[in-house]
Amino acid sequence: MRNYLSRIRKIKKQFAISEEEHFVAAPNGTHHRVFLSDSYVIRFRDDNPELLLREAQFLKQLDHPKIPEVLWSGKVNQIAAMVENRLPGKTMNVVWKTLPEIDQATIITQIVEFLQYQRTQTKEHVYSVSTGKKYKKFLDYLTDGMKQKIAGIKKLLVSKNSNKRME
Repeated sequence: MRNYLSRIRKIKKQFAISEEEHFVAAPNGTHHRVFLSDSYVIRFRDDNPELLLREAQFLKQLDHPKIPEVLWSGKVNQIAAMVENRLPGKTMNVVWKTLPEIDQATIITQIVEFLQYQRTQTKEHVYSVSTGKKYKKFLDYLTDGMKQKIAGIKKLLVSKNSNKRME
């Protein structure tokens, strides 16, 4: 934790982030080290730095009010980091179960609207943050992801069936 705090101090100095901005570790549910203040989110990725840097590049292409703006991405002490503005609200994985169904439905509707927005984007290409593979359209990306999941399920079923035959 101490290493992250020294990195956060460096980032705060580099971007003239107020000393009053206090960062705390995000609650569980994140894929890497995330620290939150009232105005900013700082994410670090020790295990796969290129993945975080690709994600930052992807997010920088988007212009949508529900997507945090990436203010900076790069390396601090050889560790990948990304600084974003923090959108107002509460952390979803903390409050979801306590929300009334009407609020959950509103959030799901907003997610669907965002996915529809993604489908209308006319960027040169869309790429998978996790694999780096490029697609001509967002729908191609979604289709490929589903094909991969289906192939994985088929492989699992074939494996189970061949194990049953051996018994």
